[in-house]
Amino acid sequence: MSKSLTGELTVRVNNENLPIEVVYSRPVPTRNLKALIKSNFGSKRLVKASWKTNACKADIDKMVNEYITYQNSSKKRDYSKVRDNGKTYQSIQGWMFRVMIDHHLGNTGIKKFADTLMKSFASGENLAYVVFESFEGEKGRYLDFWVSDYEYFDTVKLIVRKRTYTQYRNKLTNAYCKKDDENAVLAFKKGDVINDKNGKPITDEVHFSSRKVQCLDRQISYVYNDLRESVITTYKQLGSSRRPIWQFQRYRIYWFNNAKLNKIYQRINRIQIEIETELNKYAIREMIEVPFDPNTMVGNNYRTHEEVPYRLSAKGKRLKSIFKRYEYAFKQHEFTGLDGTTKKMIKTSLGRNTILDNINELKERFNKDIEAYI
Repeated sequence: MSKSLTGELTVRVNNENLPIEVVYSRPVPTRNLKALIKSNFGSKRLVKASWKTNACKADIDKMVNEYITYQNSSKKRDYSKVRDNGKTYQSIQGWMFRVMIDHHLGNTGIKKFADTLMKSFASGENLAYVVFESFEGEKGRYLDFWVSDYEYFDTVKLIVRKRTYTQYRNKLTNAYCKKDDENAVLAFKKGDVINDKNGKPITDEVHFSSRKVQCLDRQISYVYNDLRESVITTYKQLGSSRRPIWQFQRYRIYWFNNAKLNKIYQRINRIQIEIETELNKYAIREMIEVPFDPNTMVGNNYRTHEEVPYRLSAKGKRLKSIFKRYEYAFKQHEFTGLDGTTKKMIKTSLGRNTILDNINELKERFNKDIEAYI
C-alpha cells in the first residue's frame, strides 16, 4: 500500500466470483449545472478540481460560467420542442456519477483515488472534473463527480458572445415586449452577436475544445461499463505498493482524428492500463531488491522507494517476456489471435465492431497467458 494514501484501503466484496466488487452509480447527464454545483456546495465537501490545485468555490463558479457561455455559443440544437408534459428539452451540461470509497482514506488518499480513476476513465483525453465528498447513513461515504463533456485545455481561446434568446420591442414605446404585442418589432434574435457600446463584438475566454470527449459521447450502458472497469482498475492500482514497472506507449487522442478512431484508441488505452495493472500485481512478487543506501543521491534528489534497484527472478523474466509480446503488438497494431490468424487493431476499414472484437480478443489472449503463467 502506498504511504501517500494515509490509511488502509479495503474493498467491499459483494460477489464471491469476483475478487473486487465496488459500489458505484449509473452515470447521469446534468441538465442544470449551476443548480447542481450550488446544491453540492450546500451539502457536501469540495475535494478538488482537475484544472487547479487547491481550487475554491470562486474557481468552480468561474469554470461553470465559462462552460455555460461556451455551450451557448456553440450549441447547434434548438431546445424549444415541448414535451407531452409541457416541459421543453434541456441540453446536457456534463455528466455526474457517484462512487463509494473507504472510510480509512485521508484527504490525500481521496484526491489520489479521484485522479487515478479519472485518468483510467479518460484513457488519454483531457477531462475537466469536480469532486465532492458526501456521507449517507452510518457507513456510506461517497465521491460525487461532475465531468465535463468537452475536453479542457490550459490554452485559452476567445469566443464571441451571442444572444441566448430572441427579444422584441414595442415600436412606439421602445420598451421590450412579448412577441404577440400588436406593435412588436424584432430587437434581436437568438444567436446574434452581442456588441459593446463601441459596436465591437464582446468576447469571452474559454478553455474548452469544440470536440466532445469520446468517453462520454456514447450510450449510457457503455459509459457505465467503462466506469465500472475504471473503478475496479483504480482499486487494484492503489492497492499496489509500487507503480507499474512496465508501461505501454499510449495511443494519442486528437480532436482532428476520426471520431470512431478515437473511440478505438480509447478502448486500447483502457486495455493497456488493465494489462499493466495485472502484470504489476505478479511482478512485485518476483522483484528481488538490491540493497542500497537510502541516502544515495540521484542527480540532485535523494532516492525514493520507487527508485530502489531490483532484479527479476526466473519467473519474473517470464512475466517480462509476456509484457514484451504485448508491447510489440501495440506498436505493430496487430497480434496473433486465439485461432492463429493475424488480427488488426486500428484498421478502420474492417469496421469499428470488428476492430473492437479484435481488441477484446487481445485481452482474452492475455488472460490465457496469465493463467498459463500462474
